Amino acid sequence: MIWDIGSFDQWGVGLGTALAARITPEPSSEAEPELAHDSSTHAPIRRYRALKH
Repeated sequence: MIWDIGSFDQWGVGLGTALAARITPEPSSEAEPELAHDSSTHAPIRRYRALKH
């Protein structure tokens, strides 16, 4: 439990859903997206995009 957020409580589920909605289109977008996340999120998106092309 990071930041005292349980991943299965309603607040944690809502936060995960909101973050996923922002992140989901970025790996497959045609143009290079302007990433506004932390480095642990940027790295996998950039790696996926590099391997995809």
